[in-house]
Amino acid sequence: MRRGRYALRAAASARLSSSRAHRLQPTLWFKIVLLSSCLAGQLAFGALSSFPRGTLRTRDRCSVILRAEHSPGPEGLWSARPQDREMTSAEMQLRFERNGFCHVPSFLTVPEASSLAQELAHVQSLEICEMAALQHELRQHVAPALARSCRTTQDCKQMLQKYERSGKVKFLQYFNLHRHSDLLRRAALSPRLALWAARLLGVSQVRLYQDALFMKYPRHGPTRWHSDLALAPFDTNAFVTVWLALTPVPAKGGAGLRFAQGSHRDYTLQYHSDLADSYTQDDLSSRYRIAEGTDLQPGDATWHHGWTLHAASPLDRSARSPRVAWAISFVASDARILPEESLSIVQEAEDSVSFRPWIGKLRPGGRAEHAMLMPNKGWLKELAAMNFFLSNRGDLNQRMGALAKLSKHSAQSDRAVETLFKALDGAMRRHEHALVWSVLNSLSILVSSASCCQMLFTAGFIPLLHRVLEVYTAFSGILPKALARRDEKLKTMTQKAPEFVSTFKPSAIQRNPETLKEWWLKKSVSLPELPETGSAPRRPSIA
Repeated sequence: MRRGRYALRAAASARLSSSRAHRLQPTLWFKIVLLSSCLAGQLAFGALSSFPRGTLRTRDRCSVILRAEHSPGPEGLWSARPQDREMTSAEMQLRFERNGFCHVPSFLTVPEASSLAQELAHVQSLEICEMAALQHELRQHVAPALARSCRTTQDCKQMLQKYERSGKVKFLQYFNLHRHSDLLRRAALSPRLALWAARLLGVSQVRLYQDALFMKYPRHGPTRWHSDLALAPFDTNAFVTVWLALTPVPAKGGAGLRFAQGSHRDYTLQYHSDLADSYTQDDLSSRYRIAEGTDLQPGDATWHHGWTLHAASPLDRSARSPRVAWAISFVASDARILPEESLSIVQEAEDSVSFRPWIGKLRPGGRAEHAMLMPNKGWLKELAAMNFFLSNRGDLNQRMGALAKLSKHSAQSDRAVETLFKALDGAMRRHEHALVWSVLNSLSILVSSASCCQMLFTAGFIPLLHRVLEVYTAFSGILPKALARRDEKLKTMTQKAPEFVSTFKPSAIQRNPETLKEWWLKKSVSLPELPETGSAPRRPSIA
């Protein structure tokens, strides 16, 4: 009998066709690489055919549990409502901790569920998403060689049809569609999801790990018992998944999720490989109380802990359309990556498509901090503050106040620096010199660490930083000579941070307004495009 902390992960990995796992090489200069990677483009995985038109419940039924209008906030698509705070009470948290799952009727309103379904249908129909989903299914549940051999979506579909009759295909799974759509990204990062995830886990902040669209057809086989965290690269217990129904899911024959009650607290299962092997069996009733699926309508949700064993029966053969659900997984913001030996177990896991783009940039055992593991409060708040700052709405003091809040954010955030550079460019173009002054002082706070400055170098923002200094060294009296000389140090700086100081002279700026504006328009370069997130900054509630 083999004993080990990660036996459950080993058992999950043993079900994969590939038995060889890659060992992750330690990453040097972890912090530098992590920060410089923040501006890298995101890889995409994802999708297949269009959604059926499920019958949405009436507005009256939707309002029985949670009544709130659809009002997207700047930080995310779905705001946290008073009802959400009431429902995530200590009693709900205790029940979740005891059972490992909970059911939340009407988590989304009818308009929210309908809008989400439409966007998911659009994104999953993209060719790149469709191809990735088909190849993933062939690779995981049929044969990796077949996944490599199919060149078109039509080829992949024909290959899958041969194996669907035997029950080898369990469902079609489209990973990380939020990387293709700003609307889905805002939905996944919404304050409502963050509030529920953080409170159910008992943590102050969570990160978005992955999302997955599931489509289960009548011809598909049953989904066997498994736990999500066994396939993830995190050394933590603070992991939770929300499963949002987008079509009606009847309790009988609807292929809703079944849960092994209390299995997330069964530590014996994780220590003994023979018990861990048995978790894939169809009947766990001798070990756990099984909570069968309940009737779900579009917008209803279930939440389950990362270690909770769950499964799904086949969809009734008489069903005329697939069962469609969107699952989003969150992990505590202070989670760490598995040690190297344990990490090698999940390298070829089914969900590795979610962490493969970034796992090599983090060191085993280190903090799970990467741009693709987005916190549910952070850069969206910064963008909201920047958009309000640039909006020309509100008086000058309000806009400068929003910028002051932004400047207090962590210097490790690439988005904070990015937004401030764009704010500087906008203020110069509009000739708002008081705001220019405020931006420069905010930059002096943000670029106060060597790691942040290294990120600036790697991301190409240093040329812009040079231009900022050139603007004020081009005219006498704006900068003290000592600060002007620091421009030379920037060109050779490696670890030392440039020291902006709060000694800019606004009187000199005011004496040269038009010349400064013309010079900036002539010298400035295009800045990265940032998504619009709303007009007024508001902090999401995840207490």
